[in-house]
Amino acid sequence: MHFTRFAVFLFTVFSLAIVINGKPQFDLQGTVVDKVAQVFNSRDGCIWKGTSPFCDGGCNVKGHVVRETSTKGDGETCLTGIKVLCCPSAVPIL
Repeated sequence: MHFTRFAVFLFTVFSLAIVINGKPQFDLQGTVVDKVAQVFNSRDGCIWKGTSPFCDGGCNVKGHVVRETSTKGDGETCLTGIKVLCCPSAVPIL
């Protein structure tokens, strides 16, 4: 009887440990989206710059200007800093 209670207790503790330490699947997918979106050009030519968790977005693409800033942008939320949406400028930048 004692052994059964102890076995159930251990099973519960280890099950909870796995659930608490396991990384949710959506976190893994969000990280992939962040990395792919850095180089992906949409139809309007805009690019999200800055990768979570420590975002340091800047619009350093020649001929592009900042259209939007966000802590989430196109994927995972930034713990620090911001993401920047860089879009082609309507006025040529020299």
